[in-house]
Amino acid sequence: MYMMRASARYRGRIEADLDLSDIVLLVRDPECGGDGSVVIYKQSEGVTPVNWMPAGSQITRNGDDFHIRHAAREESLDVYVQTIYSSTRHAPTLTGAMSKVGVEREMSDLLSQQTWRFGEKVVFVAREHPTSAGPIDVFCTEYNDGAVGAVIIEAKRVSLSVSHVYQARRYADAVAVDEAGVFSSIRAVLAAPGCTRLARALLADNPDISFLRVDYATLKQWADEHAGS
Repeated sequence: MYMMRASARYRGRIEADLDLSDIVLLVRDPECGGDGSVVIYKQSEGVTPVNWMPAGSQITRNGDDFHIRHAAREESLDVYVQTIYSSTRHAPTLTGAMSKVGVEREMSDLLSQQTWRFGEKVVFVAREHPTSAGPIDVFCTEYNDGAVGAVIIEAKRVSLSVSHVYQARRYADAVAVDEAGVFSSIRAVLAAPGCTRLARALLADNPDISFLRVDYATLKQWADEHAGS
């Protein structure tokens, strides 16, 4: 890893030139057990790389400059170094597994066990219920005076955006077509920790789609408290 002042030129999917900047250059050198990928970050801001090269790249040096090539992808990245502030070289010996908590699949699993949140007469049917618009996270039915309605539940770990509301709209419309005549009513619920202003405005125009404010921690706490009961 290098802290440096440098410019860079990338050629491949597009053409991109980085003016002289203070950057972090991360080199996964095969000689140190790396996969040959290279990533450039700005020192002052952001977590998104300003440029990168994929695994399998060939890395060479000409003085302080770096020349990275990936023949199969016809990509190249040249880093022209003015000053190297610091550098460190390390061969990794430990690679741990990543476990994610609170992802949407886990939220969906918990919601399927807590259908009372959506109505007293809501009954869980299936996870990943197939439709022509894609799989629904949690599919339920509800019974009112002998009629059977469909309840579509989508879990989101971030605040609702307009795209989430449109997704629910597509699912509701797909159920209406795919299972025409089966349900007396179809409604969708978007479960998320928050809702943006634009999403709220769109929900107002779609009364059959509602928002339930709930987060992973709340769902997990209820499940832990009722485990085995």
